[in-house]
Amino acid sequence: MKRLLPLVMAGMLSGTAWAGHRPPPAPPISGMVNVNTATLAQLELLPGVGASRAKAIIAYRATTPFAKVDELKKVKGVGKGVFTRIQPHVAVSGATTIAKVQGQGRAPAAKPPHPAAEKEASDEP
Repeated sequence: MKRLLPLVMAGMLSGTAWAGHRPPPAPPISGMVNVNTATLAQLELLPGVGASRAKAIIAYRATTPFAKVDELKKVKGVGKGVFTRIQPHVAVSGATTIAKVQGQGRAPAAKPPHPAAEKEASDEP
């Protein structure tokens, strides 16, 4: 029993540490990516697509251009999860118009004036 307690404690601590560790969220994007013509940098803007997946997409299309968006699933590293995240942003024809969305979120609220400043202003003749 004494040997089991340290193992249980270690498991609990490691689970807690991993539960709080998540990768940063992908920046919001707008526009579309033509997977047949997009550059490496443009492909990397897609959620879940880094340099290695972008290179794999470029290598695949060099031998077999994409006829349908679903064919991205044939690329090594593009599974069901990644495909689901990028599907709204990809096309096999047309212009690549992808861009990071700037100014997301709310602007900080303006601070109300300090009460002493209001009193001083009202005391003036």
